[in-house]
Amino acid sequence: MITANALICGKKIQLIVIKIMSLSYMDALTADIARVESLDTGKKLVHLIDREGDSIGHMRTLSSQGICWLIWGKEGHRAEWGGDTRKIGEIADDLPFIANGQVGWKGKKANMEIGETSVIITRTAKPKRKDKSTGRRVKVQPGVALTLRLVVVRLTDTHGKFIGRWTLLTNVSNEITSAEVARWYYWRWGIESFFKLLKGAGHDVEKWLQRSAGALLRRLLIASMACVLVWRLQRVEGDDNAAARQLICRLSGRQQKRGRKESAPALLAGLSILLNTLTLLADYTPEELAHFVMVVFNPL
Repeated sequence: MITANALICGKKIQLIVIKIMSLSYMDALTADIARVESLDTGKKLVHLIDREGDSIGHMRTLSSQGICWLIWGKEGHRAEWGGDTRKIGEIADDLPFIANGQVGWKGKKANMEIGETSVIITRTAKPKRKDKSTGRRVKVQPGVALTLRLVVVRLTDTHGKFIGRWTLLTNVSNEITSAEVARWYYWRWGIESFFKLLKGAGHDVEKWLQRSAGALLRRLLIASMACVLVWRLQRVEGDDNAAARQLICRLSGRQQKRGRKESAPALLAGLSILLNTLTLLADYTPEELAHFVMVVFNPL
């Protein structure tokens, strides 16, 4: 809040200006995590966060409150390991890995291998927020050393070719195996895919105009059912299902990445067109539709 004196119409008044300080991504997320923890669900919660969560200041804040988290750590950040300070990516390179079965990855099968070790993070925090009184960026903040588990997940295709890895940092106890930690983060990608379909690649949820909770819930349930239908269609094998996927993707008009025949967004868009087409064919015969095409392209 900023106050100042001003002279208006011969009267001295005090102006009060309230300046809203926007929260950073992690500041807002930390506040949301605290709110969720206060709900008293009766369960021990573990909060899964993407690479933006690799903020040592927020890690320390959450850990000091007894909150468990799992974060995709940035490979360029440093940690103490084996008596040396090294980058997380370099530590991951030197870990032994154990095969842990197969998972679905971008429409294909991938082999999952897991390695784990313990690391210590001592770096200072560099907040992205500004001091409310001075307006300047908050200075770096040293803090306690955090001893964390580093769980590295390496993915390879069926031919053994490397296709990606996750360097996961977590403060959950060793009672939870590294394989379970890896699966937690793997399932997070399914949630992200669902959000993608809801937000920008299918249902455009952020543009919905429903005002009541009931109307919003009904539309969300219908959208969720459509997503489940698409995922089932993606996973069912057989020539008929493959032909159906090809037709639906063709109806969508969406281009696919090189080497991919279909995608969930294309199937979702094509499915909508297919259902609308069936409704259209219930009202008009093919001959009538052909006549309308002639009218459109050859107007009198």
